[in-house]
Amino acid sequence: MYNRFKVHKLLPCIICALLIVAFGCKKNNAVSEIKSRGKLIVGIREDDAPFSYVDLQGERCGFEIRIARRLAEELLGDENKIEFVTLKARERIDVLQSDKVDIVLSTFTKKQERLEKVDFCEPYMKTSLGVAVLESIPIKLLEEAINENKCFIVGKGTVAELYLKSRQIKNRIAFDSKEEILQALKDGKGDAILHDARKLLSWSCENAELKIIETHIGNVEVIAPAVKKGNKELQEWVNSKIKELAKEHFFLKIYEEELQPYYANSIKNPYDLIIESE
Repeated sequence: MYNRFKVHKLLPCIICALLIVAFGCKKNNAVSEIKSRGKLIVGIREDDAPFSYVDLQGERCGFEIRIARRLAEELLGDENKIEFVTLKARERIDVLQSDKVDIVLSTFTKKQERLEKVDFCEPYMKTSLGVAVLESIPIKLLEEAINENKCFIVGKGTVAELYLKSRQIKNRIAFDSKEEILQALKDGKGDAILHDARKLLSWSCENAELKIIETHIGNVEVIAPAVKKGNKELQEWVNSKIKELAKEHFFLKIYEEELQPYYANSIKNPYDLIIESE
């Protein structure tokens, strides 16, 4: 009777322990689960040239597409064993939390606010904010635009939006896509674009009327792959591969093939952008 009563009292503890073990095993087997599935699922943009875009033939191209395919090759032996999930900047955290993707590779800047919701891996790129205006607009500095209460155009869920919020600058409008952002500037809905400086440089190469007035606003940040919060096994695997790729100068190689043609002479040193040993 005593033993039966003791087991009955311990039963909830035993069940909890089993659930914890089962949950832990699932987390710790993230890489083997991807291998069993036979494909790596990556969250990516399709309107973010030269980082990630769809070309005229309908093929996915760009710097981050190359990284994603290389990770698939390292993990599954074939760069084509990959599924791309198209997302917007504001959806990057949600797709990880809801298990819709394994990894997000989408010029995702490592920020403290985001570290509370996702886990970042080793970085492969550096960035800072920049400001662009139309050639006809006589704004020369960010602070000048702020003092004159100019309206800023930003991307939804981007570092630029977080920066303006941190400075309590409310005169801003946000859009999802590059096309919407540029069109808003041309239509006079806003006075200046605050965005990733490297992207603005590539946009200015495609749009002669776009003028970059500043490129080093705020702190220099890093861009990295992100995985679901707590997915330590996948995070550690990606970390090891990013380090290996840096040692073999893979990021320099794809910089020269994917980014340099866009930036032309606007970036003199590739290591101002990519992260690996010079």
